[in-house]
Amino acid sequence: MKEMMLVQLEAADIPRAGDWIEQACISFGLNNSEALKVKTCVVEAINNCVEHAYEGQAGNVTMRVWEEDEQIQIQIVDDGQAPEITNPDPNSGELPDPISDRGRGMAIMRAWMDDLSMTRTGSSNVLCMSKRIQQ
Repeated sequence: MKEMMLVQLEAADIPRAGDWIEQACISFGLNNSEALKVKTCVVEAINNCVEHAYEGQAGNVTMRVWEEDEQIQIQIVDDGQAPEITNPDPNSGELPDPISDRGRGMAIMRAWMDDLSMTRTGSSNVLCMSKRIQQ
């Protein structure tokens, strides 16, 4: 593990967490375009924690990022409510309802990350995602 961060979930902190993860990805060798995609996925994941796990209230999220085997690994953990989706399939190709104004976050994460999993461990929600570093 090369980096670790604890985020107090208030609206003003989410962009800072996104900027932090983008810079971490670039420092690990990801190009700017791919780092921006990872940032978007992380911001979406943290927004999901605020909206769903903590129902709009402040709460703690532990975000860990590290480089391993030419991949950037990201783990986001919260202690809020269990999510409705527990194991998103990154290869499902499932698209959100085109009429709904919600439900696009998981589809974006599936499309832009190389691996994505969500589990409930004890009282914690654990979202793991990874992105290959292209040389």
